[in-house]
Amino acid sequence: MNETATPASSPNAGRPKCRRGPGKRAFFGVFAVGVAAVLTVGAFQALGHGPFRRGLCGSMDPAQVDKKIDRIAGWIVEDLGGTAEQQARLAAIAKGAAKDLAPVHVELLAGRRQAVEILTAAEIDRAALEAHRARQVQLLTTVSERLTLAVADAAEVLTPEQRVKAADKLASRMARFGH
Repeated sequence: MNETATPASSPNAGRPKCRRGPGKRAFFGVFAVGVAAVLTVGAFQALGHGPFRRGLCGSMDPAQVDKKIDRIAGWIVEDLGGTAEQQARLAAIAKGAAKDLAPVHVELLAGRRQAVEILTAAEIDRAALEAHRARQVQLLTTVSERLTLAVADAAEVLTPEQRVKAADKLASRMARFGH
């Protein structure tokens, strides 16, 4: 009754697996996700949100944002064995992204309040809700585009070896959380 079925022989059964094609794609995928995750967490941290924030969801003043970005850039460069020049360049990239995204952050927060107003009205205005959704998606696209630029700029600051090390560290951290 407990027979183990043997899989049918496939045409690639005796061929060794080539890891260059899929491996490269996986590496660059993990790397891109990793750098994006680091920059995204850093940007939200700098704006006063995230798992390591102090206080409630209030925004930080620009001096606090810069200080936090410098600290995060220091951690990243130290972890990757980088230089002070790399740290300064990464911090400048992140500060530029945070500065560009601060107004968008304010708009997204206002959008949350607007959604609550639309949904708690006596009559639900579906057209207003759809217009609101479209605007929020547009804002998120703006955030995504700006973060993509920051990720590409940050990747150019790091050496290929540091990028591999960053991808490996990110993969091990993601594995701990089942990703």
